[in-house]
Amino acid sequence: MYRHHPQTEKVAELVESNVIGKVRMIDAQFCYNSGIKPESRAQARALGGGGILDVGCYAMSFARLIAGRAQDRLFAEPLELKAVGHLDAQTRTDMWSMASVRFEGDILANLSCGVRVNAENRVVIYGDKGRIVVQNPWFCAGTIIVQIDGQSEPTVTEPMADRQLFTYEVDAFVAEMRGQPIGARAVGMRFDDTLGNMKALDWWRAEIGLGYEADTVR
Repeated sequence: MYRHHPQTEKVAELVESNVIGKVRMIDAQFCYNSGIKPESRAQARALGGGGILDVGCYAMSFARLIAGRAQDRLFAEPLELKAVGHLDAQTRTDMWSMASVRFEGDILANLSCGVRVNAENRVVIYGDKGRIVVQNPWFCAGTIIVQIDGQSEPTVTEPMADRQLFTYEVDAFVAEMRGQPIGARAVGMRFDDTLGNMKALDWWRAEIGLGYEADTVR
């Protein structure tokens, strides 16, 4: 849902404007503590539980978006990916995990996710002239801070929204089904972007030895 929101659109515009120069690194976190609930949707193996599929997908999609927009493309795919994670002994799904990713142009990303640990849950984009901090990237209720190297005062932006968070995603999907695709440069998820994100998550899962029964179905 965050990918269809004006806040994310603003972040992409800032990256494309080169306000922080060339993008070098991306740090994205999405973690929450759901407690010890092995039968829950977020943790149960039979339900596709675990942090990577539940919230790692957000961190990965943001990194792919920014790495792409930094190079005048809609999104980018990982060239290298290394990951570590903790698999719960009972559920055999990931409770917390981290991935290090390299994109074209040597843009590096550090992605963190978890369903049994809390974190700051923010995105920081580092360029060779400054950084962009997105304080509430997933629910789009925060601010965007642009700090330019050598300047004492940052620029703070609070993007305006005219609809509820999930409405943007629903409206985009309905329009797509009616033959009205989103704009050529819009940040919303397209079908090819979604498939690319899932392939990247499959890579991440493979790195930490996380598999599901559905992986073997042909």
